Amino acid sequence: MSRRIPALWTSHPSSPQWHDLCQRLVGCRACPRLVAWREEGRRRGKAAYWSRPVPGEGDPKARVLVLGMAPGMEGGNRTGRPFCGDASGRWVREALSRHGWAGGDGEPLSGVYLSNLARCVPPQNRLRAEELARCLPYLREELQLLGHLEVVLALGRQAFLAYLGLREDAPKTARFAHGALVYFPTRPHWLLASYHPSPHNTGPGRLTRAMWEEIWRSVAELAGGSGSTVDPAVLKLHQVVTPSPGQDGAEVLGHRAVGVKAVVADDVGAADEGGVSLNRA
Repeated sequence: MSRRIPALWTSHPSSPQWHDLCQRLVGCRACPRLVAWREEGRRRGKAAYWSRPVPGEGDPKARVLVLGMAPGMEGGNRTGRPFCGDASGRWVREALSRHGWAGGDGEPLSGVYLSNLARCVPPQNRLRAEELARCLPYLREELQLLGHLEVVLALGRQAFLAYLGLREDAPKTARFAHGALVYFPTRPHWLLASYHPSPHNTGPGRLTRAMWEEIWRSVAELAGGSGSTVDPAVLKLHQVVTPSPGQDGAEVLGHRAVGVKAVVADDVGAADEGGVSLNRA
């Protein structure tokens, strides 16, 4: 069966390495439980559903990676595109358009790449640990191919922790919080955390429009620099946090942007055993 990429996936890189990664990802059937669930839409008579693993989308020279947790049933699982087709996707795509990363839904992305930890929609928004482990190699490949990244924006606790777990130079004291900022001496230099823009967070006001806009202003500021050469004036520094002794880039790590907590870290908490809930932050 053809593993055709959705027609609107206009900004995907066209090099052989990207094409090979995409074809392997879209054809993946490694997790029987997820395969059965992602195809549920078609069994309900919704033939237009993508109902396959959802590949990443964006600029191969991106300076920003937006990392979510998994596609939604009415979002990526329906459209075949990350952050597209549901309420969460609208928050992300509208922010991209407002801040100059895209011209609008369906337009190619510029300077940004969108991806998820897991590529299939999970039942009840819960992934099993072994399912996540099978999916993470695809993210590792994307990170290797995205050689210009400066900033990873992690949407949700699990995205934040999982990305830290992929970094050999991850600091120890990093903890998830909305606005938490981690610096790494090697590229990508910055990890910025946000609550996920799902109705679970936006509905009750846990994530407001003002908080969301502040995150994207910080993304733009961080992406404009290059690691330890970031101009402190650009970051609008206003608080000093003492870095670990001998930590590279201490003069940068010791500060935070407006509304953004800076942390120096070298250890990460593990995901909950027996399953990873995607419902919370």
